[in-house]
Amino acid sequence: MIRKAFSAAAVTLLFLSIAPSVFAQARDDSWEVGYFGGANFYGNELKIGNAFTYGIRLGYNINPRLEVEVTYATSEESNLQQPSSTLLFEHPSSSFVFLTDYTAKVTSYNLRAVGNFSNDWRRWKPLIFAQVGLHDLKLQQSWLLERNTGGVTVGFGTGIRFFFTDRLAARMEGSIEYAYGDIYWNKVVTAGLVGVFGGVAPSDKDGDGISDVHDKCLDTPRGAIVDRHGCPHDQDIDGIFDGIDQCPDTPEKWPVEEKGCPTDVDGDGVPDGAEKCPDTLKGAKVDAVGCPLDTDGDGIFDGLDDCADTPFGAKVDAKGCPLDEDKDVVPDGIDQCPKTLLGAVVDNQGCPLDSDGDKTYDGLDECSGTPGWWTLDDKGCPTPRLDKLSLVILERVFFKSGSSVLEPDASRSLDQAAESLIYWSDVKVEIGGYTDNRGSDGQNRALSLDRAKAVRTYFVTKGIDASRLEVKGYGSQNPVADNNTPDGQSQNRRVELKKLGGDESMHPPFSSYVPPPAAIAPPAKPEEKAAEPAKPEEAKPEEPATPPPPQP
Repeated sequence: MIRKAFSAAAVTLLFLSIAPSVFAQARDDSWEVGYFGGANFYGNELKIGNAFTYGIRLGYNINPRLEVEVTYATSEESNLQQPSSTLLFEHPSSSFVFLTDYTAKVTSYNLRAVGNFSNDWRRWKPLIFAQVGLHDLKLQQSWLLERNTGGVTVGFGTGIRFFFTDRLAARMEGSIEYAYGDIYWNKVVTAGLVGVFGGVAPSDKDGDGISDVHDKCLDTPRGAIVDRHGCPHDQDIDGIFDGIDQCPDTPEKWPVEEKGCPTDVDGDGVPDGAEKCPDTLKGAKVDAVGCPLDTDGDGIFDGLDDCADTPFGAKVDAKGCPLDEDKDVVPDGIDQCPKTLLGAVVDNQGCPLDSDGDKTYDGLDECSGTPGWWTLDDKGCPTPRLDKLSLVILERVFFKSGSSVLEPDASRSLDQAAESLIYWSDVKVEIGGYTDNRGSDGQNRALSLDRAKAVRTYFVTKGIDASRLEVKGYGSQNPVADNNTPDGQSQNRRVELKKLGGDESMHPPFSSYVPPPAAIAPPAKPEEKAAEPAKPEEAKPEEPATPPPPQP
């Protein structure tokens, strides 16, 4: 029977050593270290009680199929139970023996060849082994010295490992040992922990933790989570395996990219699987179904619209900002007066305002509050501009020859000057009269003073306070042209307004303006003035009863 048992163990180990890698499980060139504890069931011949045994093991995996291992084990002491024990062969059967005086303890050293099987289980890995070893059985009698008996043992067994990790496992096994010298069989059952160090892992081409011999899906992408057969999981059924899938909860049938996350072709933050407007412009804000928002309804989507609060109906540029061709701050499309002059103040509809009704728009009107019946310049101001000029020559103010009586045509120029004085209501002026160089200096001064007074009188009739008007006669002083020519003499016979001071910002209330009564006859019609040169008679002095010297 012994020969049959060892023959079976030898055949099994030989088969393991030449078997294909289907049985491979352990690591090549690795070490296994462990400890164990269990029960030693002694052979019946020894007549001693079973005992707790414990020990350590050290193994070396020559290849994944075959391991060489040494073990050391020792047991607790156990009592001799019957005098017929083969350990007491020195005593005759009739001898009186105190059994309680005897204890036995076994220590063993074994060399094993371990065969590792492979299976489809991921953690449970079976094994078989055959062993040869030495045992030392120490028999102790309380009143005698101890004596040792030992010998060679052979045995075989089977077991299983349960791997917690690739490097740590629990190991359970059972074995039968036969002692040649003492002719007895022992049975040993143990359990313990082992650690694996070094070595090369079994071939795993796709790196999924399942060796190629067990892997039914050899081309699993690296990083994918697999089942015990090495086949990958795909929890959300998106075609991207768990472990690689960075979005494992993607709704079914949504298109995904290579990492398993939903695609978003137009980059609007709404996955293509939920997208109802897949061609949204990049950067546009969208609603929950991926359609662009246009809060102000100008045709430019929010997110691309640089002017998100454009009034409804306004025309906009490519960035969603209102167009304003006339720069009046009222957008085109809303502007009902699209050609408004630049700078004019407009109403909500883009049409220019003219608060004083002088036909010069607010914003362009430098003299607001002037009545519309006045004669104004293109800035909406009376002329002459007493706010800008310090000296003004009143154009076309003529007098009767040799007198201070105003010609009818003078009213137009004087009316305009009166309007200026009314508007700049605090400005004081000097009215200076001038003549040409004909006549004596005294006559010319007197005549020029009378003419200045005539102009002042005219202004007073227009409502100008006389205290604001000073008069002076300068005679022929300060000529502005050559007195040797009729034209030059005509230019020198003039009336000037010289600004003396006052607050230029003071103006009468607009409601105070009323058309004043005419101070002189209305001006001639335009056709009656066609051939009006410098009047020849003004070139001559006034003719009294007794002819005086020529006057200007």
